[in-house]
Amino acid sequence: MRSRARGNASARELNRRGHENHLIRKNADIDAWLGGFRRELPEADLRVWEPGDTAPADYAVVWRAPRELFANRPDLKAVFNLGAGVDAILDVERKEPGTLPPNAKLVRLEDTGMAQQMVEYATTYCVLRYMRRFDEYEALQREGRWEKLPPSMRVRRSPSACSGLACWAAKSRRVC
Repeated sequence: MRSRARGNASARELNRRGHENHLIRKNADIDAWLGGFRRELPEADLRVWEPGDTAPADYAVVWRAPRELFANRPDLKAVFNLGAGVDAILDVERKEPGTLPPNAKLVRLEDTGMAQQMVEYATTYCVLRYMRRFDEYEALQREGRWEKLPPSMRVRRSPSACSGLACWAAKSRRVC
């Protein structure tokens, strides 16, 4: 996992400073995350945060963390967000200033294969949705009309003429 932190401290570097508490926000893949952290940081004291947990923690590993997770944790050293960005965490702070501990470093994942996932999404959902005219079929459905549309002639460009993720996807030959 590559991360970029304000203050340039990685998870391993932060943990080297001593035996510290790590708070992990419960999610669907909690067992996989806990297993990975236990392998990489065997000396760490890990626990899964549950509503009502106000025990001290040095670090928090989160995805869509509620405000309550940060409450009364002024000594939190860093918050590691499991998503690609930190907008959701900053949004919590914007809505209720003072929610985040003032000295906690906010760490985001730089790339964990998300670019590839975005390409797959763009090709399997966006491009095919557009080519198969799903938007037009949905509009017809809302109107209560059931019609077969003629084959799409919407796109007439070659991969060399496109840009962005769709172009990258087309050039990587992931388009059917």
